[in-house]
Amino acid sequence: MPISTFFIAWAQLTHQRVKLLVATAGVVVAVMLMLVQLGIREGAMENSVAIARRITADLAIVSPRTKTIFASATFPRSLLYRTGGISGVTDVGEMYMAQGRFRNPWDKLEFPVSLYGINPEFPMMDLPGLEPFIQELRLTDRILFDGLSRKNYGPVMGYLQEQGFLDVEVNLRKIRLIGAINVGISINTDGKAMSVTPARLSICGTPPAASRSGAM
Repeated sequence: MPISTFFIAWAQLTHQRVKLLVATAGVVVAVMLMLVQLGIREGAMENSVAIARRITADLAIVSPRTKTIFASATFPRSLLYRTGGISGVTDVGEMYMAQGRFRNPWDKLEFPVSLYGINPEFPMMDLPGLEPFIQELRLTDRILFDGLSRKNYGPVMGYLQEQGFLDVEVNLRKIRLIGAINVGISINTDGKAMSVTPARLSICGTPPAASRSGAM
């Protein structure tokens, strides 16, 4: 009776069981490392385009000196609104982007935070939950916190749920968090903050004649 090729192969594999276990463990470790690398790559890619995917404008204009969306350069606001005279353009809006330093009010440590200055009526971004805060955002030094930010900034969400607001420091300036909306972290910072354009200018010291980005 002929011997099955399967049993021959199995006999060869199990002839030295220690070597079989070592080889199997090596393959398992290699596969696990590959899966970890794929997970890190996927997370980095998703975080890199998280903000870009939320932009609702048909066309975004940035300075030619801008290298990445996280390090945008300024350009004159007049150049942005000049595009309103182009046939087919129905509306023009502006959005400011910058990096700030958020001081954790509990342990006094500072962490980088992405700052976005938007027009609440035309935010250029898909921001669910923004509507209830539009009027209060127009007040000086009022910002919204990103509810999906990491824990580096302290128990901000719990405090906001209990008290409704939280006074913090952003770029050494006293700011009041009036609430939170879920935006999502990006690859360069662990959190975000949203404000209307005039308030963002005062927080980051951006000159009124400069615009970070625009859209039509």
